[in-house]
Amino acid sequence: MTQLHFLTEYQSLVQQHQAQFTPALDHLQATVNETLTQLRQQERSLVEAQIQQLAQLKAQLALG
Repeated sequence: MTQLHFLTEYQSLVQQHQAQFTPALDHLQATVNETLTQLRQQERSLVEAQIQQLAQLKAQLALG
């Protein structure tokens, strides 16, 4: 067999693997991105709630 034949087989195998795994990897990436977005939103909500609680505590301390 020639080197060209092996190269052609290798390229074919790479294309098969790419076709097989690309959709799964794309789905995984989308899932990870969605989860990160949700986590960031939850973190922002928690921080905002903490800011409000700290402001209330400061106000109470200022009155006391």
